[in-house]
Amino acid sequence: MKFTPEIIGVAKDANGKTITLATMIVYLRPCQTCAKPMIISPSGRGKSGPFPSFPYDLHFNHQAERAGWVYQSDAEVDERPICHECKAAGRASFVCAMCKETRPMAQEEECFGDPAERLCTVCFETVTAKTWAEKVRALNEDHRWDFE
Repeated sequence: MKFTPEIIGVAKDANGKTITLATMIVYLRPCQTCAKPMIISPSGRGKSGPFPSFPYDLHFNHQAERAGWVYQSDAEVDERPICHECKAAGRASFVCAMCKETRPMAQEEECFGDPAERLCTVCFETVTAKTWAEKVRALNEDHRWDFE
């Protein structure tokens, strides 16, 4: 797909300064459970979604809401991401890194890395402490550089 951003207008902000408005492509994917278009959540840049928030407030959250977009969560169903609304409603699941069973997010005991590997409460309650500690140590080692 070839897309050329376009300037769509010039306006004044609340302080009387001139700002230029333009169109851009935003990557959306459907939520695995409700099929609403999802956008990646804001990541440490304020509350403007994938766009810089300085020096003007784009009110991105309001724009996304009017468009019917939802934010992607860190939860998955069938190894595909779901939205924050579906996660809050308990529709998320994960595959336990120890027993390899699909479990609801309510049964998550521990989470490691990005992309996340999770351990379930069933394993926590049934495996020996030694086995649990070895798996936790291995997952910590596997994911030690994920956030560097």
